[in-house]
Amino acid sequence: MGQSAPQFSPTYCVAQTVTCDGGWVCDPAGLSTCTIVLVSDVRVTGDARSNQFFINEGFEDRVIQGTRGFEQIDQSLIPGWSTTDSSGTIELWESGFQNQPSLEGNQFSELNSQEVSTLFQTVNDVPAGLDLSFAFGHAARGTRAGNDVLRLTITDLGPDQTFGTGDDTVLFQKVYSTPTNPSGNNVWSLHDSTTEPAIASPGNALRLSFESVSSAQGSTSYGNFLDQVKLGLVVPPGYDIYECSDVDTVQAIVI
Repeated sequence: MGQSAPQFSPTYCVAQTVTCDGGWVCDPAGLSTCTIVLVSDVRVTGDARSNQFFINEGFEDRVIQGTRGFEQIDQSLIPGWSTTDSSGTIELWESGFQNQPSLEGNQFSELNSQEVSTLFQTVNDVPAGLDLSFAFGHAARGTRAGNDVLRLTITDLGPDQTFGTGDDTVLFQKVYSTPTNPSGNNVWSLHDSTTEPAIASPGNALRLSFESVSSAQGSTSYGNFLDQVKLGLVVPPGYDIYECSDVDTVQAIVI
């Protein structure tokens, strides 16, 4: 590639020829010492700069039942996602219900199911030494002029990999508000980490949470639509990421 391979961490290597744990040399071009295995469950975001860690980012993996256009579903049935709502339910909407389209796909979620709450997802095996990237869509509920407000927090869970203990570290936190739209609050706002300071991954499990702060409707069970949530690693231009180990196998994420 004409440039040296930056060494981001002992176990995650980049570029065409790198030295992995245990002294193995991974040469994806020549395949002389390593077998490349595509990591099929890690996807690439639209800008091809980050590798996806989230599952069910568009709330499509559990199809709404019935004909009402929405459903409050036990969180155990929603892959990836959990809620602080005391009912234990996550509210999903069909695209077009009450004139609210989804950002992508056929479904999206409302943060407030039966009360003001937080939706979150915990991801494991996030490598240390690379910067994190995120993106999500946010919309207000209803046709009143006003704003729905949420707070995004990315928390490193520390060596014990457990949320709420003394070794947690907040890596990023920011409040986002939907724009005032007098003709109807069903416009999606897209937010990402492109203009944010670098968010370095310490290498532990991470929790990404969306907390409902306020709703233009003024109801505790209304507000803050969420869709297409992505979390990944920033990949330097011109590089792929290879997971190296002390055996002669390297997992390659091709972008």
